Amino acid sequence: MNQTALSALIWSVADLLRGDYKQSEYGRVILPFTVLRRLDCVLAASKPAVLAEKAKREAAGLDPDPFLRRVSAVKFYNTSPLDLPTLMGDPDHIASNLGSYVQGFAPEVREIFERFDFAAQVHRLAKADLLYLVTEKFAHVDLHPDRVDNVQMGLVFEELIRKFAELSNETAGEHFTPREVIRLMVHLLFIEDDEVLTPGNNVVRTLYDPTAGTGGMLSVAAEFLRDHNPDARLSLFDQELNDESYAICKADMLIRGQDVTNVVPGNTLSDDGHAARKFDYMLSNPPFGVEWKKVEKAIRKEHEEKGYDGRFGPGLPRVSDGSMLFLLHLVSKMRPRVDGGSRSGVRAICSDCHVPHEWTPKLVRKVQASKELWGKLTGYVDTPEKFEAHRMELATHEWERMKAVDSRECRNCHSFEAMSADKQRQSVYNKHMKAKADGQTCIDCHKGIAHHLPKEYRDPDEE
Repeated sequence: MNQTALSALIWSVADLLRGDYKQSEYGRVILPFTVLRRLDCVLAASKPAVLAEKAKREAAGLDPDPFLRRVSAVKFYNTSPLDLPTLMGDPDHIASNLGSYVQGFAPEVREIFERFDFAAQVHRLAKADLLYLVTEKFAHVDLHPDRVDNVQMGLVFEELIRKFAELSNETAGEHFTPREVIRLMVHLLFIEDDEVLTPGNNVVRTLYDPTAGTGGMLSVAAEFLRDHNPDARLSLFDQELNDESYAICKADMLIRGQDVTNVVPGNTLSDDGHAARKFDYMLSNPPFGVEWKKVEKAIRKEHEEKGYDGRFGPGLPRVSDGSMLFLLHLVSKMRPRVDGGSRSGVRAICSDCHVPHEWTPKLVRKVQASKELWGKLTGYVDTPEKFEAHRMELATHEWERMKAVDSRECRNCHSFEAMSADKQRQSVYNKHMKAKADGQTCIDCHKGIAHHLPKEYRDPDEE
């Protein structure tokens, strides 16, 4: 069963919730139950050994925890004799038995369900006489790793989150990044590290994502490295603000055998969960275009008190530009060159280059964009073929717009004043300084930097 069919099967639980839950609330039930069933299946094979070991160590007056972790198939366990299928045998006590089952997990797993506020949802489902029906539905879904591997399971979670985001009028991109984008970023990240990619090399690397979401970037990177060099070890680190995404990410890291103390909840900008740590690799899809006013006090305090000993020594962008703060944060996590340096990949989206940050220019740009929507509705560019046929015309309009505003969106991140001769090749620096002296703007020289140029385009310097 592919992830789309599996997601649809899990999503069918929504039919039971309709009426008692708002559509935007379906995720509060479906996500934690999906995680619970996944863990349920992962632990099934080692459950008898865990229960026997628990009885043996408690009889000897010993703390069973370290022994249970050794006999379990993974680094966590559940000491309850129950699982989701056996819960079906006692419908009258389903709520108390389900609570007891969850409490049987190792402490780090219990924290996952606390983040989901699972106990509140169990109580609400029981009050609506839905708990048994929902539990029964999940008990019949096989999520064992032999049937659904970690990559496929990650895709299932992302598909579910996309559905919940649509129902909540949120942007799905706030919660996950498309896998094809992640694969490209991962390939670019590892492409020059021959040591780690060479099979048989027992190397250790660290990878960090400060805005991890459900952990998709970390998962793809781990799978990529395992496929190329199974002897390499990649230690994963992350931080995530959203409780539900954090819980899913932590569950995935548990199943992968990663150290879950490296999975940290909270706001990366105001409360760095990995302070003073440096990493070999970094991947991130930070929330571009989001202001940092809510954490302004903590950030200004770090900037003023720590300077370059903190993360924001070079200075602070305007409050509307949270993306620049994340870039500064990532730069601060890079290893010094003498220690091998670091590589990082940060995803940029269309709006970063085509939508102004300031309110008035942004409003003007939105009005202009309505004409582009009209072109799609009227059939002018409603197919890839028509779009390609008109690419030169469309590109020319955009280049002219960017030139008219002095490449304003480019300057959210770049400026002539910030360019240093010792950080660029001399020939490149000379070209930039000449462009500045001649009154040129970014788009004069950098057409095609993010997209392939239209086939009709001719470079004026080559004519």
